[in-house]
Amino acid sequence: MPTYLPFLPPCRLYKTQLCSFYAKGICARGNKCSWAHGELDVRPMPKFYKTRMCYTFLSGSYCEASKCTFAHTEEELRGSGKALRLCTKYFLDG
Repeated sequence: MPTYLPFLPPCRLYKTQLCSFYAKGICARGNKCSWAHGELDVRPMPKFYKTRMCYTFLSGSYCEASKCTFAHTEEELRGSGKALRLCTKYFLDG
């Protein structure tokens, strides 16, 4: 598996922000662009809260869990991370 992906498949962040090239009238990707082409095209940003483990906590360092947006146990993990790994796997493997 390569360590660098040229882009992620259009999963979680697809059309969540406006295309700066479209705003200037120079987007060459047209309807294949992963960025939104106008306010009506913008999708809500997914919530990444507790989708990854807290590296501070896992390394044994102090983490103020009540203010931390990362998970401290497997039970706290939400599904977004798994969905991205699955999308990336299918993107790479076809």
